[in-house]
Amino acid sequence: MRRDDLLSSRTHPFSGTDVWALVQMRAQRSGGQIAFVWHPYHGSPREWTYRELARDAAGLAAGLQRRGIGPGDRVLIHLDNCPEFVIAWYACAAIGAIAVTTNTRSVADEMRYLVEDSQPACAISEPRFAEMIAACAPQLKVQAVLDHNTDEEGSRSRNADSFASLAGDPDDASPRLPDPTAPMSVQYTSGTTSRPKGVLWTHANALWAARVNAVHEDLHPSDCHLTYLPLFHANALGYQMLASMWVGSRFVLVPKWSTSRFWDVSVQHGCTWLSLVGLSARALATGATGEIPASHSYRLFGCGVCDMPFDVPLGVKTIGWWGMTETISHGIVGNPYTPDHPMSMGRAAPEYQIAVVRDDGVTPVEAEETGHLLIKGTRGLSLFAEYLNQPIATADSFDEDNWFRTGDKVTVHADGYLSFAAAIRLWRKSRPRVRSDWLTSRCPGLSTTCATCRAPR
Repeated sequence: MRRDDLLSSRTHPFSGTDVWALVQMRAQRSGGQIAFVWHPYHGSPREWTYRELARDAAGLAAGLQRRGIGPGDRVLIHLDNCPEFVIAWYACAAIGAIAVTTNTRSVADEMRYLVEDSQPACAISEPRFAEMIAACAPQLKVQAVLDHNTDEEGSRSRNADSFASLAGDPDDASPRLPDPTAPMSVQYTSGTTSRPKGVLWTHANALWAARVNAVHEDLHPSDCHLTYLPLFHANALGYQMLASMWVGSRFVLVPKWSTSRFWDVSVQHGCTWLSLVGLSARALATGATGEIPASHSYRLFGCGVCDMPFDVPLGVKTIGWWGMTETISHGIVGNPYTPDHPMSMGRAAPEYQIAVVRDDGVTPVEAEETGHLLIKGTRGLSLFAEYLNQPIATADSFDEDNWFRTGDKVTVHADGYLSFAAAIRLWRKSRPRVRSDWLTSRCPGLSTTCATCRAPR
């Protein structure tokens, strides 16, 4: 019988590589192709090729190293969607720093807790957040502030602490040796029933997100995500930014969802992929986005449920999915090429083990019965490494057989599909969803038990 202590680092799925190695490979093989487009709602769009993205990230990495930031140091990235977020995250990957991404809705008390928990050595933020972060994190070696807020056009005067002034010579960067087991990032849970927990991803976790999400999404180099969800959440970061890097496709980054601008931006950039949550699903379902352009390029949507009623008029296929920050990718997912059980989340993803059990935590449910959702994977690869500074919470989140307790309840159908039933923990206002009564009144035949579209927690 195979013993786990015989497993070698040489046979790790990502042995000898890490996130920065992926960026360098993509810059070499797809250097002249567009990596992402920043489309602000005030001002002109700007493109970054893969070569330009790698060079800008290396320049920032060199600047961080010059200021004493290195392997294991935590870098707080407190930004709304903007190019600097993308560049900063990959710069952390280059030097072995840990990117700590936080919700920009956080007020001072919340931010104080987040920085006390994560202990960043450096912070990258916008002018509107700089004073709060400085007050909450006196231990910072460096606080780099953008020249303008992300929703403003133009720039303010630069100073020694500006983000632009932090960048160094890309050729001076000294990337660390690749180690897929090294920590890469921290994203915080919503903290609905207790203080938020920092979900620690390794480089292998991030590479898993890139590779597996690309497979689940049937992503190709010709595809283009429209990214409006915040990059500090797993959906935009893993399902879109990292998955695009894996295949060499592009994404269009916008500040936030805009119903009135949706079709114009989508058509202008030839977007083919869209991730839906409550606000965007509602806008499309009601036709609030306006007349459907015959020239649009969308082929696939991702949502909390499969085969949405608006698929036919829009000429798309909606893939259902379920995932959490802790699961890195989708533990449950639909199929891009076959019909799915309408309004279900999909089937168990082949990369994970899925169980649905009764209240005793052991007995599997029968068909059409609702139970507690458990998922099994590999810590630090297909599941998160740990909750930052919380070994007891980490241990308690797994049962004695290493099944992760998701806190969600689902219904198992006779055909093997699963539908979301309830979250044991409270909903938070920042976790958007479509109300069942609202959506079913506009989409005849829609099951009221399956009408929730949400972003991963």
